[in-house]
Amino acid sequence: MLWSLSLQYGYGGVPGLAPRAFRTRTVMALHLLTTGALAAVAAGLGAAVEHRHGELPPNVRSLLCVGFAVSVLIGVGVPMASHSTNWRSGLRSALPALALPLLIGAFGNGLPSVWVVWLLIPSVAWPQGWHKRGARVSTTDARRRRDVAQVSRQVMPRPLPPCSPGG
Repeated sequence: MLWSLSLQYGYGGVPGLAPRAFRTRTVMALHLLTTGALAAVAAGLGAAVEHRHGELPPNVRSLLCVGFAVSVLIGVGVPMASHSTNWRSGLRSALPALALPLLIGAFGNGLPSVWVVWLLIPSVAWPQGWHKRGARVSTTDARRRRDVAQVSRQVMPRPLPPCSPGG
């Protein structure tokens, strides 16, 4: 799911990035951060499989949760920084997805590793659902604008033909 945010709704392996929104050096730095966050998540998930019958060590739980939070932060912060998303919409999509991994990382002592992984899934699914909702809303808005334009063409009186002199 994390990669699908980058591939479906992103550019250059960075979720939320539009082509030519930033200079190449900035895109490469964002790609590095995204890849590092995904590597941290992969390492944390590997350790979760290793400790599947017990609880995760606190440092591994923190690594996993911070990796999730950084990937969500990049996915929401990049569109806000490139002005393709307004701040209100970006914060609405970011806060629930950021709060969950940070709370689990800080207060998840004693949680079994399986629970930690399952509790982190909504923080990944939230931005994906938000992107799909935004695409659905923009399609609905486009249909509404098209329908209004058709109705206004039907209702508007046709212009009178120009008058010819003397006639």
